[in-house]
Amino acid sequence: METPEIFISYTHADNTPLAKGLEGWIDLLHQRLADQLFQELGYKVKIWRDSKLVGNDIFSEEIFNQLSRTAILVS
Repeated sequence: METPEIFISYTHADNTPLAKGLEGWIDLLHQRLADQLFQELGYKVKIWRDSKLVGNDIFSEEIFNQLSRTAILVS
């Protein structure tokens, strides 16, 4: 498992597209952050976020493992 450099923590409801055919703003943030960092640094930065957790689910152990090894938290 590759160690993430950035962990995006978010509420999945916030990533709901505002209109049909649009992406959620978290999807856009993730992609644009990756693109901008690649342009600035010259290499791809590993960004991780949980795409499976919804509503009142209990945090999975994977989230705690990823977070404990992450350099930067974006929440």
